[in-house]
Amino acid sequence: TTTAMAPSTSPMSTMLFSVKKDKMRVQFPAPSTGASGFSMIMLIDGSKKKGYWLTPSTKTYYEMPLGVTPSTPPPTTPKVTPVKTGKTDKVAGYSCDEWQTLDPVSHFKSVSCITTGLTFFGLGGSPFKDLTGGMDAFGSDGGFPLRSETFDASGSLMTRLEATRIEKKSEPAS
Repeated sequence: TTTAMAPSTSPMSTMLFSVKKDKMRVQFPAPSTGASGFSMIMLIDGSKKKGYWLTPSTKTYYEMPLGVTPSTPPPTTPKVTPVKTGKTDKVAGYSCDEWQTLDPVSHFKSVSCITTGLTFFGLGGSPFKDLTGGMDAFGSDGGFPLRSETFDASGSLMTRLEATRIEKKSEPAS
């Protein structure tokens, strides 16, 4: 599955997600400084539990382990639990259910429209769930966030990502 997602703030840019079984590629746009192509590429290999950050301009990469539990426990923070709002929408031709979270510390609110039938690492039934602790709050079959908005404590929109096109096609192993 290949998905293009574009932030809604100016200037608009496109990130490209490609998923094949337990592998994922995310291409991040070049900064608006006149550069073309992608500035960063993230590769996830679920079977090897490794991630790679590639920087094409410098021909460098950084390898990172995934799914590794740190030796020191994370600081205790209140749990943020997604709540299904009951609203539905259609984004990029797919129906989705709206979910909302509110961080009790920062008071940032996140509203996401999640579709089932597409998987995304870190959410429920995805082949990548073991790498992120099996976050299954969005249901047993996981899902894909077609739209995600984050608001600050005053209610001002901070970020907005929205899928603009989804293509189901065979991805080459490369």
